[in-house]
Amino acid sequence: IDGGTTYQSSTTFGGLTSGDYNVLVRNNDVCIVNGSASISITPSVTFPNNVTISGDQNVCRYVGIDTIVSYTASSSSPSTNFVWSVPPSLVQVIDITPSADGSQSTIRVKFLDGFATQPNKQLRVTASNICGAAALVNLYLNALLPETPSPIRASNTNFCNVVSTTNTITYTTDSSANATSFLWTVPAGATIVSGQGTNSISVSFDATFTEGDVTVTGVNDCGNSAPRTLFILNNSALPTSINGTRNPCNQSFSGSTSEYSTEDIPGVDYLWTVTPTDGNAAQIITANNAYSVAIRFRNNYPGGVVTVVATNACQQTVTRTLNLNPCSNDVVTGKQNTSISTASMELAVFPNPSTTEFNLQVKSPSAEPIKIKIMDGNGKLIKIMNMMPHETIRLGNELKSGAYLIEALQAEQRKTIRAIKF
Repeated sequence: IDGGTTYQSSTTFGGLTSGDYNVLVRNNDVCIVNGSASISITPSVTFPNNVTISGDQNVCRYVGIDTIVSYTASSSSPSTNFVWSVPPSLVQVIDITPSADGSQSTIRVKFLDGFATQPNKQLRVTASNICGAAALVNLYLNALLPETPSPIRASNTNFCNVVSTTNTITYTTDSSANATSFLWTVPAGATIVSGQGTNSISVSFDATFTEGDVTVTGVNDCGNSAPRTLFILNNSALPTSINGTRNPCNQSFSGSTSEYSTEDIPGVDYLWTVTPTDGNAAQIITANNAYSVAIRFRNNYPGGVVTVVATNACQQTVTRTLNLNPCSNDVVTGKQNTSISTASMELAVFPNPSTTEFNLQVKSPSAEPIKIKIMDGNGKLIKIMNMMPHETIRLGNELKSGAYLIEALQAEQRKTIRAIKF
């Protein structure tokens, strides 16, 4: 066979691979029989098992952009016929190409606009040969947005050794299904040093940082997920000023109570004093370890200073003062507008903190209208509204997560309270 030198009496030849061969025949007298025969040997055929489809399942990046995408069906058996089925109407078949030995078939398609919302996203193929047909094989395609990232974790919540240094805090989210990358944002005064695009970032903070949200969204070729946020607050901050009237005696003829306050900062200890106190001319009548105090002034108060000493979590201390005017003779003799009340205004916000909105209530013996200011943590004015004493209003439903200052103004009385929304 094929020019070999050895003849055999058997008509069976072993060890041959697929291909074409020439066969010579001779008789017992060692004479070559005229002519020759040509035979073809084909490989053995088995049932088409182990049929698979390979290719990109999340097709977001291909939808509607005229990009050709290839998928390949494979079988363990050669000489296989593949019949493809694609989702109707929104998939354009470019061509189908079998491999030389028949063990594979490649289909090339385009995904048209609207495919992402189509319910049927199955790519199907059936493999068959002379031994029979294999079971239908499906490749489930999808076009999924990333899911909301898992909660953000902080490597440190103490800013004492971080603000205005080269030290950083790491913020991490564990996962976001279908995300190929992550997009982070940080509040004013914070800078992403490294990690943007990954599930973990390192952040530095300068002296302007007060508070705000660290936010992360999952990203893929279909778009972005809903954001995940973490509210952070600079616990190394210190109060900047004292709020309250400089004319405490204008509150009554026989004495008055006025409230003084500063910024409400978590982790800060406050120590208030008022001078002079001779003859009980001025007396702190509420606990003085909070961000606000009530002070009672007698009508003989000679003027002085209210002081707060604040110490933060970093054991840093600052002293803030407010000069107070003395009581005038008009106060002592009663020559004063009788419409001024003998008690101070009370401001309440509840629930606080809140995840939706707040109830705001202001109690005051005066019937004068009250102006309400809502400010962010940096003191930037967000909204102004008016209300009447003893009225309860709802506010804050439109506010984002964060800390806010709510200030009530009535005549010379001013009260400020801090509200936190999660």
